[in-house]
Amino acid sequence: MKKILCFLLTLALCVPMLVSCGGGASIAIGALRLDNEVVNLFKFTDIIAVSETVTYTDGEGAPVFTAEYYYEEAEDLYEVYNVCETIGDYRLYAYEGEVYTETAEGVTAVLLLSGTYTDFVRSYTDATFPLDGDVLIQRNAVTEDGVITAQYETTLTPQQAARVAELGVSVDDTVVTTYRVRDSLIESVLYAVEKGDETIPLAKREILTSTEKDDRFASVRALSDETVGVDLVFVDSENKGRHFDVPHGVYVGMETGDYDYRFYRDAACTVPYRFDEAPVTEALTLYVKEA
Repeated sequence: MKKILCFLLTLALCVPMLVSCGGGASIAIGALRLDNEVVNLFKFTDIIAVSETVTYTDGEGAPVFTAEYYYEEAEDLYEVYNVCETIGDYRLYAYEGEVYTETAEGVTAVLLLSGTYTDFVRSYTDATFPLDGDVLIQRNAVTEDGVITAQYETTLTPQQAARVAELGVSVDDTVVTTYRVRDSLIESVLYAVEKGDETIPLAKREILTSTEKDDRFASVRALSDETVGVDLVFVDSENKGRHFDVPHGVYVGMETGDYDYRFYRDAACTVPYRFDEAPVTEALTLYVKEA
């Protein structure tokens, strides 16, 4: 699930400051980023779908890892949206109040134990990109054919640098960020790091907006209308429980957030439950203990 890219999603939201010292027109980058957040695009424009492709590159600029995030306005949920995350053959669907994952083995219903559906979907946008610094200094900006290309430099705090150390970025490096903006919409963002006289590409974000939805959730809509009950019994909490209904024939997994739960098939908690053992075709009772 989203923990595959958890370093992209755990940063706190901060609106960066703009200091202009380059040629061309200045861009109020903090306001631009805020206006381009998915929730604000859906709320204040006629855009109802956003797709973002994130590609990490090696030192030569060749792609080494790619993820795609698709967002659309929900039909039945007020001021909430649907999310599709794609990483290779893996997909996560947050759709109309329910969460599923899909792999070659099949579809898994994800039971949210650590928060609400709204909390879950907003975690995908209520965070800055890990290579975004707090203060950006504009180097230059040019306009051509209606597209503004603006380049900035920034340094990361020690905490931010630690989160992206695996990309080869240290706290002493300068991160160079290049935005392409058309009609106040961010089309792409390029990230590179300067190490001495060398500029090394790091990542690229490409963003598409639309007034029409893509058909990204066909697998979810095709699930059985027949449901199976899943009951969770928390043995450390006076046997308090929670009940869920899932489509017949799916696997069942859990999103536990910061909780460290263990799941068992028996009340004595001696037989561990594995979500990938078999799809659920009849009522299931699991027993939950904190580790």
